[in-house]
Amino acid sequence: MELLLVKVATTLVLPPGFILVLGVLGFVLIRRWRVAGGAVLGASLVLLWLLSAPVTGRALLHSLEVYPPLDLATLGQRSPDAIVVLGGGRDRPAPEYGGETVSRTTLARLRYAARVYFKTGLPVLVSGGRVFGGERSEAALMQEALRDFDVAVRWIEDRSRSTVENARLSARLLAEHAADEVILVTDAWHMPRAVTAFERAEVAVIPAPTGFHAGAGEAPLLLRCLPSAHGLEMSAQALHEYFGRLWYAMRY
Repeated sequence: MELLLVKVATTLVLPPGFILVLGVLGFVLIRRWRVAGGAVLGASLVLLWLLSAPVTGRALLHSLEVYPPLDLATLGQRSPDAIVVLGGGRDRPAPEYGGETVSRTTLARLRYAARVYFKTGLPVLVSGGRVFGGERSEAALMQEALRDFDVAVRWIEDRSRSTVENARLSARLLAEHAADEVILVTDAWHMPRAVTAFERAEVAVIPAPTGFHAGAGEAPLLLRCLPSAHGLEMSAQALHEYFGRLWYAMRY
């Protein structure tokens, strides 16, 4: 129930949820206070345009990408014991995969983890649980996807439902095998929060971020300023991460 309430609250405070709430509030106010209601309604439309522009979403995500790509050539200076890959969601329905499969975000992380695996030969741990009961764990779906890359998973952490739980539960598994330093694979925008969580769980981390949003992109500036579903998705993802950092700072 707590997780469900958190997800509902998150939906309402992130775009497009809070923009819709603001718009409805504007419509309610405009019937009695025309100027105030019009201002609120106008603000909701401006916010919708700004947050839907790819240039905004890309800039917000890029602001979170503080770790550079992993330099495999200099990895010999360290002695990591494993590769840890964090789940990033699932896609369903996916009848062609028997019901469900990993999301595009998770798949990108797994693909990069496979690349690191073939460069290092280190054992792989996948981390991701069940958000709701009665479904396969995200870790099980990740293990299945990695088979397509010819990568065998050594350890499965299938009970976590947050980044903090990813770290704490993975740390227990790693400790059982005397693995105290890992190459951590997740999205570049998610890496700062993930590194903090693992370091607090007393696991040394070598960041291996993927999915960067740096650069202006190939589209002309005019097109990047026009609203799009992808732009809104990027903005929502970035704001979700900022709220996640704030929540973790207050709670943990």
